[in-house]
Amino acid sequence: MIGKLTKLREVFKRHPGSTSVSFMFTVSPDLEVRSGSLPNVTVTPSGMFVSEVEGVLGRGAVALLHDKPPAGASPAR
Repeated sequence: MIGKLTKLREVFKRHPGSTSVSFMFTVSPDLEVRSGSLPNVTVTPSGMFVSEVEGVLGRGAVALLHDKPPAGASPAR
């Protein structure tokens, strides 16, 4: 697992940006563990980014999720 984390860190460094990164681990069919946003890690999510992460973790291992805007915020147009 440490080797994969090292490879992920390199992928993150190759895709700097402003989107936070967190992890979700499926421990069993009825248990998921989620991390908070990783400190000092932000990326630009792109097709290439997803492809590189899947190269480390396997196909389908990446989900790009969008946070809800703060209450009262105007939707982006």
